[in-house]
This record gives sequence, structure tokens and C-alpha cells, in this order.
Amino acid sequence: MTFPTENLGDIWDEPNGDAPRLFISHKADDKQLAMGIKARLRDHYGIASFVAHEDIEPSKEWQREIERVLGEMDGLIALLTPEFRDSPWTDQEIGFALGRKVPVISVRLGMDPYGFIGKYQAILGGNKTPDALADEIAITFFKNSDRGDRRIDAYLARLRHAGSFDTANGLFTRLSEFKYMSPEQEQCLVDIFNTNSQVMGSFRFRGEAYGGIGDGIVLKLKRMTGSDYEITAQGTLTMVCPGNASSRRSKLAPPLSSDFGEFAIY
Repeated sequence: MTFPTENLGDIWDEPNGDAPRLFISHKADDKQLAMGIKARLRDHYGIASFVAHEDIEPSKEWQREIERVLGEMDGLIALLTPEFRDSPWTDQEIGFALGRKVPVISVRLGMDPYGFIGKYQAILGGNKTPDALADEIAITFFKNSDRGDRRIDAYLARLRHAGSFDTANGLFTRLSEFKYMSPEQEQCLVDIFNTNSQVMGSFRFRGEAYGGIGDGIVLKLKRMTGSDYEITAQGTLTMVCPGNASSRRSKLAPPLSSDFGEFAIY
């Protein structure tokens, strides 16, 4: 079965042209929590999210719009509150995701995962803020999604607009999530370092953390691409020796598995 995907960009409100897309399945009463998670995912991780009760205009055919978004999503977040199963739609949304074989990330907020997602441990909700939950969701999705190129592109888009040293330092820690980069992404990262003063001046990117022995961008690029770089006396990042194709291929992540350990992903 195929689903119409025209004009989906305005529904997803993508922070960049090709952002990963997550559907947030929730009860109507939990809209504010879902919206808080959505905002954090967009602003800090470059992930577009869809919250049904917020993102669909009342004048549009509701079911058709839901089907369109479910057909385009890269993953689903299930906010498992005690009333989650009372909705006639939430189980169908999860089933739709399982049928499309996209990741399902469960957040336990008073209900344990059940059915086909019951064998996986959920992210613990408890009294965590929407920002804290979004951080765990993003890390889980990035580690287990097969949208490798898109998640790197989303990261680069966020880094390009880093407006402070603190933001750049925080984003540097996420580089460890990526095992490789394409040549185009490698060049994009170098260009961002050389043109964004907040990134260029970040002590983590420069490898000046922990008394000057930090794992900076030079070592990160070596591990991801096989290329040798140096930071010049002027502070810019320059390639010394390019990596070869075989060294880059050896860094590719292993094929996606259907079992992702402790996280509630199917």
C-alpha cells in the first residue's frame, strides 16, 4: 500500500530540508508533554516530530492526514500513560509503525510496554522533564535508526547554527554517535568549523578539554573518515592527508538488527 506524501513539509515543520521524522503517539490529555518533547527534538537535534492534536488543521480530513504522516515517518514515539490504550487510535499507530518496520520508542509513564513491543524495556519517564525525555529519545533513535545519512545531516544543520560556545561544546559530544561520514559530510563539517566562530572557538572541538588532552575534531575526523587534519596557527582546520575509500568503508556501522537491547525499539 502506498500513501500520498505531497505537501508533507508543512505538516512536519522540518528544521531543515531532510530532517528525520518521528510520530509522537499519545492521548489527547498528554498534548503538552508531547509538544515539549517535539520542541526539544527540533531545536536541539534537528528532528521533525508530529503531534496529531496540534499539527492537523481542524478543517482537514483527520484520518487521511494521519495516514499520510504515518506513511512518511522514520520512527514512532509511544508515550505510555495509563490511559494510552483507551484511545482507538494509539494501538493502530503502533501497528502501522511495526508493519513498516520503523523504530518504535516507548516511554513508560505509568504503563509498561505491551504486545509486540512488550519484550523491550521502555525509557523510564517518571518525573523527567520533556527536555530530559527528548534527550533520551534522540540518543536512542540516533543509535538504532538506519537513517544514518539523514541523522548526520540533521546534526550538521544544528551545528551550523550553533550560537554559543556552550552549544558547540555540547554538540561536540554527539560526534561520538557517528561511526563514519561521507566525503560531502566531512567537507561540510570542516566548512562549519572554519566559518562558525563559536564552533572554531569551542574548547572541545579544539581538543583543549581536560588540560589540553581532549579528543578534539582532529581525532574525531581521523576515526570517522581516515583523513588526517590539523588546526593551523590561524585556527582553521586543514586536511593534511585524505583517507582512502577502504578506510572509510571499514568505519560503516553494522547492518540494523531487529533487537536493540535494553531500549524499547522494535
